Amino acid sequence: MSLRNIGIVYRKELIDSLRDQRTLISMIAVPLLLVPLLTIGLLVVMVRQVGEASEEVPKVMILGGEDSPNVLAELENPKGLFGVKV
Repeated sequence: MSLRNIGIVYRKELIDSLRDQRTLISMIAVPLLLVPLLTIGLLVVMVRQVGEASEEVPKVMILGGEDSPNVLAELENPKGLFGVKV
């Protein structure tokens, strides 16, 4: 098959697909609408989950602990990431 024949078939198929409105909608409109909506929706869900997780008070059970008073003191006064008070 020559390169000219491939070009003719490609052009015909491209013209046929651009004529069909369903194809245009599924190739262009749906992705342009759905991808941003899904991205924003996932971002909202993630922000909500992180907010809920940061408000939870962690529960830690210590068995013994007499041998590590520094660890007990740190657990009683929790600090956030990088030494920031929660």
